[in-house]
Amino acid sequence: MVSAIAPGAAKITCTDQGITASTTVTVQPAFSTRAYQSGTFLYLENAVGPDIIRLSMDTAFGGGVSEFSLNGSDVVAKASYGSHIIGLGLYDGNGTYDTCNGCTGTYGWNPAECCDTFRHGSPVLAQTITGTTIYIKANALEWIPDHKGGGPTQSVPSDIIMERWFSPVANHPYVFQERYKITHTGTDRHAVQNNAVASYEITAKLFDQFVAYTGNASRTGAPPTIQQTSQMPQWPVAGPVLLLSEGWGAFTNQQGFGFSAYSPQGFPYSAPNQATSDPTDQELGFSFFSPFSFTPGSTVQFDTFLMQGNYTTMQWETYDINRRLGPFVDISPPLGDINGTPVSGSTVSGQISIDGWAFDSISATHVDLYVDNVLIASGSANITRPDIAIAYPGAPPDPAFHFVLDTTQLTNAQHVIEVRAKDVAGNVGLLPQRIVLVNN
Repeated sequence: MVSAIAPGAAKITCTDQGITASTTVTVQPAFSTRAYQSGTFLYLENAVGPDIIRLSMDTAFGGGVSEFSLNGSDVVAKASYGSHIIGLGLYDGNGTYDTCNGCTGTYGWNPAECCDTFRHGSPVLAQTITGTTIYIKANALEWIPDHKGGGPTQSVPSDIIMERWFSPVANHPYVFQERYKITHTGTDRHAVQNNAVASYEITAKLFDQFVAYTGNASRTGAPPTIQQTSQMPQWPVAGPVLLLSEGWGAFTNQQGFGFSAYSPQGFPYSAPNQATSDPTDQELGFSFFSPFSFTPGSTVQFDTFLMQGNYTTMQWETYDINRRLGPFVDISPPLGDINGTPVSGSTVSGQISIDGWAFDSISATHVDLYVDNVLIASGSANITRPDIAIAYPGAPPDPAFHFVLDTTQLTNAQHVIEVRAKDVAGNVGLLPQRIVLVNN
C-alpha cells in the first residue's frame, strides 16, 4: 500500500533473483467531498488537508462551470461583464458562419451550453444533488439568436438538450469528472464540424504557457510540448492545430502549476489561442475538436475531467484515470469534408467526381456515397493526400476518397449529395453535403 501527504508520482523498483522491474504510480492524499447549493450556484468541494478545491455550476447560465478554484484562486476567466463559462459549443458543417458574431446576418446552428451572446442563460430543465453527484439538464440556446427569431431581448432555444453529471474522482482529490449526454431533439441533420467539446476559457492572469503531450510515445511519461501563450494568436485567428496525443491539454505558469482538461473520448486535436478583447477580459482558450454530427433523435455520451496541479502530476493522473475508469468507449466519428466541387447550387450533368477526405483518430475509415438519402456506392478513404497530415499532425497519409456519380441515372431535378464516413466502432460522421441541380 502507498499513502501520501501531498500529490505526486512515485517510482517503485523491485528486484527478485537478479530481475529488476519498476513502475510509476500517482499518489494522492485522502480527501472528503461535499455537494451543496447556494443561490443559483451548485457546488462540489473537495477538502484535501488545508486545501479546498471547488467546482461551481451556475444554473443561471445553463449549469455551465463558472468557477474551478483552489483555495479561492479561480482558473475560469473573468471579465467586466461577468464570468466566462467552461462549456460546449456545437456547429454544423452545412452551416455558414461569419467571424464577427453574426454581424453580417450569417451565423448558422450553434447551440451553446451556457447562454447566448446577449447573456441570456440556457434554461435549466432539471437539477438534483444525490450524495456527491450533481445532475443538471438544460436546453442549450442558440449562441446567435439574431436571424433565428430572437435578438438582444429574446433568446432562441436550440434543438439540443444537454445533461451533465458532476462528481469527484476516487483517489484524485484535485480532479472532478463531468459526464455529458447530448440529445438532438430536432428532425433535421447537422454535419461534422470542429465542435468545441468543451471550450475551456481560462484566465491569462494566472497562466502564461500551454502544455500538452504531442509525441508518439503516449502514456510513458515522455516530456510534453510547452508553448508560450505570448506566441499564440488572438481570437478569432486560430493557432496551429496540435495533436494532443494523450487527450489532455493544460494552461500553467512558468513553474508548471495550473489547470488541465482531460478528454479521453474527444478527437485529440486543438488550436489554443488568446482571446483578450479588453483589459478586463484576459482569456486563454482551447477546446477538443470533436466532429460530432447529429441525426433526428441522436444522442452521444462521454466523460471529461477537470484538474489542477503540476502538469507532470496531471499527466500521470490521466494514466491512472484511464486505468481505473477506462477503457473509454470511442464516440468520435471521423473528421472530413467533400472537396470544393461540385459546389452547392451548381448545375451538373453526365458523370461527375465526388472527392474528399476523412480520417479517424483511432481506426481506418469507410465511406458511403448517398444521393437523396439513398446509398449509391461504398469505398474506403485510402488515397494519398499529404496536405491533410500537414493540417492535422498525426493524420494518416492516405485519407482521401474518390467516387464517380453518373447523374444520367438521376432525374433532372435538385438532389442532395452526401458522404458518410464511418469508423470501426460504428461512429458515423455526416460530411458537409452538396445540393446540386441535375440537368442532362
